[in-house]
Formats: sequence, structure tokens, C-alpha cells
Amino acid sequence: MFEYISCNVRKGENVFEHIDDPEGLFDCEDRITKPLRRIEKECMKFNYPALLNSRYTDIYNRPLPVTENVYASTRRFSVLFALLCTARHFFGKQQGVISLVNKIIFL
Repeated sequence: MFEYISCNVRKGENVFEHIDDPEGLFDCEDRITKPLRRIEKECMKFNYPALLNSRYTDIYNRPLPVTENVYASTRRFSVLFALLCTARHFFGKQQGVISLVNKIIFL
């Protein structure tokens, strides 16, 4: 869910525009966005997208061709979006890449 929100929610949008909560389990988006803001802050502090790209360059002797980072500025969690784009290229998967990045970088 965090990956989906990070990739789809743009600046100024409400999280509930992208996910359904028919039973009303969440009264506000803070319970969802607070962990994302913490991860975003850590990604910004240590520049995880660059570290992952550096690891890729060490392994394959070429940098990652990340073109989606152009759209990062329009996302609510832009640094986390950039990390996810980098991880998707690194691992060749579209879903479940945060846990794989965590094995390499220790989020």
C-alpha cells in the first residue's frame, strides 16, 4: 500500500482519492502518511536512490536509466517515488521493492 500511495498520490491530493476505505477504518490520512513521511525523511537524509544507483553501477558497470524521476517533483513523496523508480529498474519488479531495498540499504 505504501508503494502504491508513494507512486500515485500527487502534491495536494488526498490519499483517500487513491485507496478505498469502505468500512471507515481510517478517520484521517495521518495514520497512513506518517510512516511515509518518516521514510521520506530518511531517504532524503541519506540519499537512498543515489546509493541504490551506485550499487547498480558497481555490479553492472553502468548507471541505471531512470527516466521516471522527471515526474518525482509532481508526487507528494518525491524522494520515495525516486527510490521506488530506481528500485524497480534495479530489481526488475513492479511491486514489493521496498522490502528488497531494505535488504540492501537497511531502511
